[in-house]
Amino acid sequence: TPPQGEGFGGGGPEVPQGKYTIRMKLGNHEVFQTVEVLPDPRIPPVPEAQQAKYHLILVVGAKLEVAAEAVNRIQKIRGAIDLVLGQIKDRKDSVALNLKKQSAGLKKTLTGVADQFIDDQSNSQGIVRQPNTVSARLGGVARSLGTSWDPPTPTQLTYLRQAEEILARALKDFNKVFSEEVASYRAAVEQAKLPLVPESDTLAPDWKPKKRE
Repeated sequence: TPPQGEGFGGGGPEVPQGKYTIRMKLGNHEVFQTVEVLPDPRIPPVPEAQQAKYHLILVVGAKLEVAAEAVNRIQKIRGAIDLVLGQIKDRKDSVALNLKKQSAGLKKTLTGVADQFIDDQSNSQGIVRQPNTVSARLGGVARSLGTSWDPPTPTQLTYLRQAEEILARALKDFNKVFSEEVASYRAAVEQAKLPLVPESDTLAPDWKPKKRE
C-alpha cells in the first residue's frame, strides 16, 4: 500500500519475476489468485540483483509510510486545535485567552515540524521546492531505484542513508513536540473542560441561539 497523506502518493513498486498470490476482498467475500510475473525479454534476468533492488525499494516505502503517519498525526492535532479555538473564539476570560495563546504557539511549532517532512506549497509564493524534506529525499531515492533492476549503486545507498538521517532528526523533533507540547496542550484543554469535538443538542425548526449572560 503506498503511503497516504499530504505530500505523499504514487503507486507501489514493480516486483521481481516470480509467482505471486493476489488476494481480493469485498465485504465478507475473499478470492485468491496466483499470477506469474515474467521477466522483461529485453533485459537479461539477474534474480539476485532484482531481489536486492526490490528489498531496498520496500525499505524506502516503509520509511515513507512512517513519514506519512507523522504528517497525518500533525494534521489531526491541527484539526483538534481548530475545534478548541472555535469553542472559545468569543470568550475573554483568562482560561480562554491562555488557550488561544497556547493554540497559536502549538500550531506554529507543528508547522515547523511538518515542514521537515513535506514541502507545503501553501506556505510559500511561487514555485519553491525544499530539497531536504523527508518526502523529497526518500522520494528521490525511490525514483532512482525504480529506473532499473540493476543492483543498488553506492550512490543510491549513500542517498538512502542521508534520507534516513533526515527522517531520524525529524522524528526526534516530532516525538519531543508530541510528548511535551501536545501533551501539555491536551491537559490544558481537559482542565478547561472543553471537549475536542463540540457536543450539540437536538436541532428543531424553532431553535434559537442561547442568550449571552
